Amino acid sequence: MKKLLNNKKGFTLIELLAVIVILAILVMVAIPAVTKYLNSARQGTFVDNAQSAISAVRNDVIENGVGNKVYTMTEINALLEKKLVNSPFGSAYDEQNSYIQVTQTEKKDSNNVGTGEYDYTYKMCLVDVDGHGFALTPENELDAKDVKMSGITCTKPSGS
Repeated sequence: MKKLLNNKKGFTLIELLAVIVILAILVMVAIPAVTKYLNSARQGTFVDNAQSAISAVRNDVIENGVGNKVYTMTEINALLEKKLVNSPFGSAYDEQNSYIQVTQTEKKDSNNVGTGEYDYTYKMCLVDVDGHGFALTPENELDAKDVKMSGITCTKPSGS
């Protein structure tokens, strides 16, 4: 019986409090770092989705000889194998403000005469319903650091 009373194995309240304080400090440091990492990954995925969409549109332009055109999200998703439904931030893409603008310009020779060959430029606006995304941006300038976290809207060119 005396052995049971003298058995003082275990942690004191102060030791337990010290461990809890240390864990709280670690969590306070880790959460912002993890959040920053997740947002960075989401921004990169946003750009990857845009580049996939532009590639699908480029293939359509090559196959069908399309000139100046604005592709809507419905048309883009018809061309894609993996549809763009939800953004990496978990919100649906904004059908009204997400599109790809294709511009066709004729190449000129040294006398500034049209050659019958064309160059195409692709610009995309990709926005989800919460305003994450990027405004109308040329494909060669798409960069994850340019994906804004809120407040992005795009206006389609008139007549589209």
